[in-house]
Parts: sequence; C-alpha cells; structure tokens
Amino acid sequence: MKRTIAAALFLSLAIALPAAAQETPVRPKANEVVFVAKVRVQPAIPEAFFAQYSDARQDTVPATTAYLSLSAKGSAWGGLASPVGRLNRFGYITMRLPKDRAFSFPELRVYILDNGYFSITLPVNLEFTVPEGAQYVYLGTFVFAYSDEYFTPVSLSRVDEFDDALAGLRAALGPDARLVRAALVEAAP
Repeated sequence: MKRTIAAALFLSLAIALPAAAQETPVRPKANEVVFVAKVRVQPAIPEAFFAQYSDARQDTVPATTAYLSLSAKGSAWGGLASPVGRLNRFGYITMRLPKDRAFSFPELRVYILDNGYFSITLPVNLEFTVPEGAQYVYLGTFVFAYSDEYFTPVSLSRVDEFDDALAGLRAALGPDARLVRAALVEAAP
C-alpha cells in the first residue's frame, strides 16, 4: 500500500512539474505549450551587495533570475515556480497542456543571485486559457519598480514586447514560428 501511494505521489509530481527554463526556444511536443515571458526590475538590483552575503564562490556568482508560478487551473501543485531565467531576457517555459487548456498564474518571484533567501514575491493573481492550436504563448514583460533597499513596491506593470518576442522566436525556429498573446484576466478570489 505504501509503495502504491509513493508511486502515485511520484507520478503526480512528475506530471505537475514543468521543465526547466530555456534561454532559447524549443519545439514543444504534441501535448505541451511553451510560455514566453520576461521580467525586469527597476532600478537594477545591487547584486554586488548581495554577493557579499551569498554562499556562492565569488568567481561564480549566479545570475539574478525570475520564476513564474504557473500551473493547470485547479491543480494542487499551484505554488510551484517555473524558472524564466535571467532578468531582462526572454525565457521559455515548457509545460504540459491540461485538457481544458486553462492555467493559473498567482505570482512571480525574483531570486537575487538565484538564491531563495534573497527573494521578492509579487502577487499577480491571473489566469488564462491557451487558444486551440497555440504552441507558443506570450505572457508579457513584467516590470517591477521599487523605491528603497527594502524593495518597497512602487509598481508592477505588464509591458507589451510581443514583436521582440516573436522576432526572437523566429530567429531561433524559423519564419513559420507562431506566437499568440495570452488573454490574462484577474482570477476569482
């Protein structure tokens, strides 16, 4: 009985967890979708300051990275964060496509020096449905502005850099690559 429960839990996690972020786009399988997003922080994060307190070796300080919490709508694993990659660059997240094609997007996170101890979590509380036939979906460029050393939020906005995202996709995959915008709506409480 314990083995059956452990196997079911492992299988659920394997299905629910998205693939790692890609810095270059990949072609999704038949039951997958690739989300395209970018995260910016303004002003730039003082990484040199945080590097003094990081356990990383000084010659290999990791980059500050962004993560999006994306999951199939209603999934029990909604809090898992998918890495987008470095700030100020488009990232590509490949995920399994649920039957109803609906996703929830409750928050985004910024890990300074890719360290969970130095992180900023920003609630976005959005949801969307992937259009039929879409393989690549543009979520947007999210810009977080803060005011002081405590990262006190000033704003979180979504900027449309669709044309740049499409150009990058076509440069990597050819002129037939098709990108669609996600119709993000506020999730019900």
